[in-house]
Amino acid sequence: MSVDATRWAWGIELNSATKRLVLLALADRAGEEHTCFPSTKRVVKDTCLDRKTILKAITEMIEEGLIFDTGERKGNGVRVLKLVGVLGRENETHPNKTTDPKIGTSTEIGITTYPKNGIATDPNFGTQNLKGNLKENLKEKRVKKSAMESALTEKGADKKLIDEWMVVRRKKKSADTERAVSMFFNQVEKSGLTLNTVLNLCATKEWKGFELSYVAGKDVSDYMIEKKEQILIEQPKPVLRVIRKNFLD
Repeated sequence: MSVDATRWAWGIELNSATKRLVLLALADRAGEEHTCFPSTKRVVKDTCLDRKTILKAITEMIEEGLIFDTGERKGNGVRVLKLVGVLGRENETHPNKTTDPKIGTSTEIGITTYPKNGIATDPNFGTQNLKGNLKENLKEKRVKKSAMESALTEKGADKKLIDEWMVVRRKKKSADTERAVSMFFNQVEKSGLTLNTVLNLCATKEWKGFELSYVAGKDVSDYMIEKKEQILIEQPKPVLRVIRKNFLD
């Protein structure tokens, strides 16, 4: 059996399925020199075709130059046929292994130098301009300031204290609404403490917000940022309701 002959028989152009079948049967019996001498009976068994059809197909392929009758005979007068045009695999051309300038590593389709799809020099997708693209990507991915952070910055609060408290608020998933911001500043004003001291308290104690009740009656001197603050926050005085009873004489 010749693998090269079989591959050739499959690839050759033929105008008949019968010829293809007979040619494959001959190729299956071919040797190293691409010659074969199967008996007609053997081909009948291989192809399931009748003797007359097989002989006709062989005759036509001889006329077409696909098969050559060597004139040699084997056994009981079986003629030796040679398949014409069979190439060994070492003699075949392989388009994928050529140096065609349009394939492989060329400037047309190759990976290394193609200006539109390549890695090395592509201005949009390659790594050559990573520095420029990185700046744009960082701008897009930069986290927007929260409403609370923006308000604190506008009020002139210490940036380090803001950052520390923002970490706490993000961790505790604190509300970041205008109402929450307004309530925070309202409580800061009522406390009499400076904004930075309140931020220091919130960050240190990990409060997600601030209310006057958190510090009422407590010594917060250890958290003071500005010395002018009061050391002790006075408890709000309770409002006493006086109920007057009228007695009948």
